[in-house]
Amino acid sequence: MRVEEWRSGTDFWADLVYDGPELVGVARSARVERIETSYDGLVDFGDVLVKEALATDLLREFRVPVPQVLHLQRARFAEDVSWSLAQFIESDDGTDVSPDLRQLGRLTRRLHGIQPGSAWLRPSADWAGFFTRRLSRRLSAAARYADVPADAGFLERVNAALGTRDHLATSLLHMDLREENLCLRSGDIVGVLDLANCMVGDPLLELARIRAYGLLNHEFLDGYGFDRHFDEIEETLLDIYRLDTEALLVAVAVEELDDAEFQQQKIRQTQLLCDRLAQIRLQ
Repeated sequence: MRVEEWRSGTDFWADLVYDGPELVGVARSARVERIETSYDGLVDFGDVLVKEALATDLLREFRVPVPQVLHLQRARFAEDVSWSLAQFIESDDGTDVSPDLRQLGRLTRRLHGIQPGSAWLRPSADWAGFFTRRLSRRLSAAARYADVPADAGFLERVNAALGTRDHLATSLLHMDLREENLCLRSGDIVGVLDLANCMVGDPLLELARIRAYGLLNHEFLDGYGFDRHFDEIEETLLDIYRLDTEALLVAVAVEELDDAEFQQQKIRQTQLLCDRLAQIRLQ
């Protein structure tokens, strides 16, 4: 076997594995097996890999193109690292390669039609409570670096607004559907990568993140099957969900990326969303 360096993320290495001249797959291993973060608490890379493998099996069952997991090894001792080996999907390279947004919309809708129920991928019985606690933690993390105008009353109103979505927060969400995580050939999506952020929740949460990527336009929504404008309540919820991402990135920008310019962009966006939500009567 031969291992060749390929790519890396903020928390993992990705290497190509060969058996002689034959490409076997992509091995992902942890940069740090367990890390305490300000925005998500303790993150265990082995747990992430297990969740990814379960989500991969589920997506393949529903004919979503994801690379098959060929092997998974959990760390057993303090000096070990968890790793997985997955199928390699050939794709086009180049700066002019971008997804067809109608196709991405259709794919996203197919994902959201999946209703998982396993122990690792299970809907929260109290979506509003779960997400309000998560948002509170991420706002607290962002407040280490910026003036974030979100008090207890703000979070109480957010919790009330999210309560209207409890019965809808049962969909499988990818939570990072962007060009970097899509394998494309001749404009077609032939693979979806990186299920590390995968979770079960409200489809509007995913759409808010896709909006943050600048991809939530009429073409995407046409493919998704959304043939109307978002109403006032939905727009408010999209802002709440986007705030979760922006506040997260304020902390990530300095704690993982060491990118001051990016952090300032995320601080401005976080403050803008907090100010906008503070002026709306959340119900």
